[in-house]
Amino acid sequence: MNQNHEKGYKNLPGRENNPGQQQDSDEDNDSGQDNDSGQDNDSGQDNDSGQNHGFWQDHDSGHVRECREMSMVTLVLGGCRSGKSSHALALAEAIPNGKKLFLATSVPTDGEMEKRVEKHRNERGREWTTIEVPVDLPGCILSHQGLHPPTVMVVDCLTLWVSNLMFHGFDEKGISNMTDRLRDALNNSSSPIFLVSNEVGTGVVPENKLARQFRDFAGYVNQRVAAKAHRVIYMVAGIPWVIK
Repeated sequence: MNQNHEKGYKNLPGRENNPGQQQDSDEDNDSGQDNDSGQDNDSGQDNDSGQNHGFWQDHDSGHVRECREMSMVTLVLGGCRSGKSSHALALAEAIPNGKKLFLATSVPTDGEMEKRVEKHRNERGREWTTIEVPVDLPGCILSHQGLHPPTVMVVDCLTLWVSNLMFHGFDEKGISNMTDRLRDALNNSSSPIFLVSNEVGTGVVPENKLARQFRDFAGYVNQRVAAKAHRVIYMVAGIPWVIK
């Protein structure tokens, strides 16, 4: 096993800065309303996209702006082979300082999957430390806080995390509670975090109950994390589309 590979259910933080495409959630528009896209609605989104951090109150200071960007949460969504993982890694690698952590939620179950995991680990290079986190993602994020410069984290991916929770017997309430824990961890993180997830709601309705349940849970988690994220990027054919 790669020496950069650390196993265990630990924690992790996250926020980050997208070169040339960052949205300033404090910026006023002509209507006098601010650009807060985390309003409450029926989809479960809420009004807390990170404004509790003190540095959000002074966005004119270059130092404060840098601090804010270094504690951003970015959600990168997309379909299979849309380029979402590569884009999340590129954004994370553009941050010059800080330890790089890759939080892998996948659990290899056969030879093909093991080869894929090893291939991706080699592509990331030696600067990345891989931690397998199939279940306790919130705990892993929180356990890597307080470093200077902040640790840069990539979580890949939330979809497999949901699958793992279902496999470990988490029902709707359990997944909701774990999602709340994840949102709390993101909110309390001082590090740039990039989370990757699949958009699973654009295909046909699954034919069996378990598949429909998985689709619903994955969509729910995506909505809740998107509400917490400072930036959401949707990937189409390798092209990033900033939607928040």
